[in-house]
Amino acid sequence: MASKPPKIVVKRGDDFRLDMTVQDLNNNAALATKALMDSTYAAYQAALVVVPQVSIDITNSYNAYLAAQNAHALAIKVNITGWTITSKLAWISRLVSTFDVVIINPLEGTFSVRLGNVNTTLWKPREYDMDVQFVRPEGKVSSETFLVIVERDITNG
Repeated sequence: MASKPPKIVVKRGDDFRLDMTVQDLNNNAALATKALMDSTYAAYQAALVVVPQVSIDITNSYNAYLAAQNAHALAIKVNITGWTITSKLAWISRLVSTFDVVIINPLEGTFSVRLGNVNTTLWKPREYDMDVQFVRPEGKVSSETFLVIVERDITNG
């Protein structure tokens, strides 16, 4: 069964800002740290149910789990230095808006997709399609398509 696309609900006439992070969950380091994280979590859960409970074992297993979480967070980061990122909004395959993309921290893979309220005031309340395109040294790739649901704003009209 196909999964439903992510939905973003916005009010017509409001500033649009969507902060995002590029992650690679399938690189070798990410897979290894995920396995370590899962095993340390299982050990922590096991320490919680041992009778009698031993607080030092619980503390040590919890600290090991936190360390594994931190290692995994580092392993999934993607450096987006030198990438060109664009994003557009469309309705029935017609371009409605081109977003501004601001790279927040390229080493952490964070960026923001933005559009001011002057532009979003022009959006009609309905569902739109949106995606993000990444041009990298390895080639071009687009995100999955999002549904942007624009709601009428009573205050802004």
